[in-house]
Amino acid sequence: MVWDFYANGSNPTTLWTSRSVSKSVVSTLIGVALKEGKFKSLDDEVVKYNHDVRGTAWEHVTIRQLLQHTSQLE
Repeated sequence: MVWDFYANGSNPTTLWTSRSVSKSVVSTLIGVALKEGKFKSLDDEVVKYNHDVRGTAWEHVTIRQLLQHTSQLE
């Protein structure tokens, strides 16, 4: 048996943000990546892994700053 219920104008294609749920998933994946050597350190700059941020305000932000929301960027 399948039952669908959509409230407040939502429908089967409505997108929802994951909000705090994603924090747990991302932190777990980062921990696995560190253990497997995908990242050397949380203090690595993001540009080391994402070259598209080179020359932007994000270039010198570290993985740790992203995880802690302390990059000072808006």
